[in-house]
Amino acid sequence: MTQKKILAVYLISKFCDPENLKYFIDNYKKYKSGCKHKLLICLKQIDPKKKLEFEIALKRKKIKCNIFYDDHHKNDYDFGSYYRIAKKFKKYIILFMNSHSRPMKKNWLKKLTENFSSKTFIGVTGSYSSYATNSFLRNHQDNYLSYIYKIIRNNILFFRFPNPHIRSSCFMLFSSDFIEFIKSSKIIFNTKFDAWLAESGKNGMSNYFKKKGFKLLVINSKGKSFSEKDWKISKTFCIGNQDHLLISDKHSRAYQESDKNQKRQIIKRVWGQI
Repeated sequence: MTQKKILAVYLISKFCDPENLKYFIDNYKKYKSGCKHKLLICLKQIDPKKKLEFEIALKRKKIKCNIFYDDHHKNDYDFGSYYRIAKKFKKYIILFMNSHSRPMKKNWLKKLTENFSSKTFIGVTGSYSSYATNSFLRNHQDNYLSYIYKIIRNNILFFRFPNPHIRSSCFMLFSSDFIEFIKSSKIIFNTKFDAWLAESGKNGMSNYFKKKGFKLLVINSKGKSFSEKDWKISKTFCIGNQDHLLISDKHSRAYQESDKNQKRQIIKRVWGQI
């Protein structure tokens, strides 16, 4: 590993439940990272009065961190903030975590960094799901024209199932590699759909880095790495009891709270027939 400086980024925006920060900090303190790092809390488009509330909350939690105030004029979603952070911290390995992220096991950061090297794109979860394939499942809100449009658009921009990709809720990259991806993708983050394109589109992160010869690895709570073909046996996301999940998010928690029938449907959408 040529770069040893580690930055753990947690992002929360004005669109998120403020309680998410509390849950993250509680888990951050409960489950020690096991690795020397700098913690950066990104407050995106937060109202000035709310900023003070967040600052007070962090002081009460006695958490050592830096705060990055992202007051960009528009909501360009997590990717826009991550890009500005990466440009500011150019010589770091960065773990990007969204507002729903919560460490679940001790040494979570150590296990990620021990598996990290140049030309690796690391995630705590991966998926084979496809917006192209899922577009054929008609939403009750779709009229006929919007349904046909969605099928055409999604099948142009996304690969059909299986569409392996590292999920963007929590991932690790060199700052310079992430910057190059954003520049190369030329995605203008105006809508949530643009964020989906960056996560799992034909020109999204996973396919971009695969073309660059990167290894796409999912790391579980045992510290074991899994290549693309083995992600579903990592016991991390939407399968079994997710026993070896390192950092949870809203989708992994939603799966955990689902009944057996709902879980079967989710498993099929994420991994296909098991």
